Amino acid sequence: MKINKNQILLSITIISYICLNLIYLDKFPFVHSDEPWLSGLSKNMLENTSLSVTEPFFDLMPRYPHALKLIFHLIQIPFIYFFGYNIFSLRLISLIFGLLTLFIFYIFLKKLTNKTSLSYLGTLLLAVDIQFIYASHFARQEILLLFIFLVSLY
Repeated sequence: MKINKNQILLSITIISYICLNLIYLDKFPFVHSDEPWLSGLSKNMLENTSLSVTEPFFDLMPRYPHALKLIFHLIQIPFIYFFGYNIFSLRLISLIFGLLTLFIFYIFLKKLTNKTSLSYLGTLLLAVDIQFIYASHFARQEILLLFIFLVSLY
């Protein structure tokens, strides 16, 4: 199998993008108030080994969280257990789903346009979009939703 210059350039670009995101994952953007709130609840669920626990400040009122929030907590819990309770490990989930979203987006564009160069360009534009970077760096559910929407659309 012969590797051409475009494949090498693409590989270098992907590796650079991943490394740059890993370097700035816990530094950019600043921590949003939802991140410690959601992760704190995941940590509380892990410590109590129950999905029915709620935030300590909501104990007086019954809460009924939606399914996506519970799925997000079920994803966060193993990351907290294995990688510790820190912003990097929690944001790593969003970065992984962001990278998967870029991959699905590329496949979707390739199928839609049947042009490799246009698919690369569209994926690159999404990858450097500041809102996409925010979503793939926050320990929140937005990037998970985008991934689910794109997979459903595909």
